[in-house]
Amino acid sequence: MSEAGGHAEANVVLEISKLLLPVAIAFLAAFLALLANRHIDKGKARRDQVSALSDAFRADVREAATIAAEYWSGSCSAKLVSEARIKMLEQEIRATAVLIDDKSSYKSNEFQSAVTSFLAVLTGADFEAKAVQMNLAHVRDIVGRAVVLRKATSELRRDHLAK
Repeated sequence: MSEAGGHAEANVVLEISKLLLPVAIAFLAAFLALLANRHIDKGKARRDQVSALSDAFRADVREAATIAAEYWSGSCSAKLVSEARIKMLEQEIRATAVLIDDKSSYKSNEFQSAVTSFLAVLTGADFEAKAVQMNLAHVRDIVGRAVVLRKATSELRRDHLAK
């Protein structure tokens, strides 16, 4: 009887191991799927953050260029308010450019050069002088450099998202 009992126990163990193997494989597959999803979600969150940051940056550049164009074209009725808004946007653009550069895995000298160039022309010439002279060449320069910066930002985002 003891031999039959041992044989029965072996059969029970064999049956249990047959059931446990698929369960263990299912748990392993679920765990690996969870890890893969976390990795994908983390990458997606980072890409979404860079996209949102780039979009906000491009909007700030557009607004700064618009206000500066009004300021330098002489059509600005509230000179001090425009100067304050330009200075505020200048600081926002500087701070956001640093964030974009830090968040992006793709470093672009073109982007940094475009930021520096745009900010130099944004408050250049006789900015904050008592009487600002209409300077259409300066307006064209601001708009042109804003276009270059917005393009460099789009390319940086595209390169970052491609990775």
